[in-house]
Amino acid sequence: MTDQELISVVARRSGTGADEARAGLQATLEAVGTRLAGALVDELAAALPPDAADALRRGRTPEPEHGSLTDIAERVAAATGTDATGGANLVQASSRAVAEAADRDVLDRIRAQLPSDLQRLLQPEGEGDTSAVHTGA
Repeated sequence: MTDQELISVVARRSGTGADEARAGLQATLEAVGTRLAGALVDELAAALPPDAADALRRGRTPEPEHGSLTDIAERVAAATGTDATGGANLVQASSRAVAEAADRDVLDRIRAQLPSDLQRLLQPEGEGDTSAVHTGA
């Protein structure tokens, strides 16, 4: 999958234009990168196209941070100039698109590090609970 294909999937699923989808994808990946141990950042980045992988690596921190879907949705909303609901929609679309690009074993190990609200999003479309997300906003 190329960066443009990934952005197109995010745009279609979130109902946004390409520029907003790109910004939302990058902000989502940076936020996810802050919540993963370093080795998992590298493993997930290896499954992504170059620009997406760079966004994930930009989020890397020495120790994984804690946070919820609401935290990430607010971060994405701020990066894209939308509200928390729009941010949550972009997080959901981005997470599912990334999950479809990654290996199942890597996804399972990543989900094990995330809170349940984020675990639910990081799975391919059609698997598990794919209902719309709701933030605490």
